[in-house]
Amino acid sequence: MASGVATVAPNAGGILSYATDDNIWLTEPNADAFAAAVLDAASNIEARELRIAAALETARSNTREASTDNLFATYDKLYDYFQRNLELFTDREAASRFSFTELLDA
Repeated sequence: MASGVATVAPNAGGILSYATDDNIWLTEPNADAFAAAVLDAASNIEARELRIAAALETARSNTREASTDNLFATYDKLYDYFQRNLELFTDREAASRFSFTELLDA
């Protein structure tokens, strides 16, 4: 994706955190589906150019620096939350209701 090459990938797994039908060809993980996607990527010039442009934008927004910034922002969010909710460290009942998912979605 980051090299500006049309990309075909299975529609499962970790790649789905950044790959969409807008920036690559996501397909079922079987030979026929992959072959059809490769043929489409090779023959559909307009779709290929649009997806490559979107893929390059995705790559620019997911650089190592951007990922590191996001990681530190998550750590900062966790630290701030725990500072505001210190009872989670001493109150077992409050700790049992804590949800990292809810915190990260906030």
